[in-house]
Amino acid sequence: MSVFHISAVVFRAAEGDQETLTLVISTAAILCPVTLVLLPLMNYLGMSIMRDVYQLPDQLNKFRLQDAECFCCTHHHRHPETGQELICDRELVYQTLTDSYSPSQRLGSGFKHIFVELSP
Repeated sequence: MSVFHISAVVFRAAEGDQETLTLVISTAAILCPVTLVLLPLMNYLGMSIMRDVYQLPDQLNKFRLQDAECFCCTHHHRHPETGQELICDRELVYQTLTDSYSPSQRLGSGFKHIFVELSP
């Protein structure tokens, strides 16, 4: 249904009722500018998300667990404010992957197949 069809229906419905027509026009006067501002913003955000989704398979193919940076290693395993010793994130990730996959699944390229399976 086009805008012209909708406006014709609204004007027909409001022929005898000036109050309804005023309500419809004032609502349209508020919604149209809001829509004109929000639609380009939503389009921009949607395109940004789609660009990220498009890049994801390439990122997963190039990912190497050994090259990943973690908070604890960049701060020498000490909390930057308190100085308290931190558990190594990398060791926790390795342990979780080791617990999740059998030795036969980890052979060859290590955990590389996990990230290949995640990419489309």
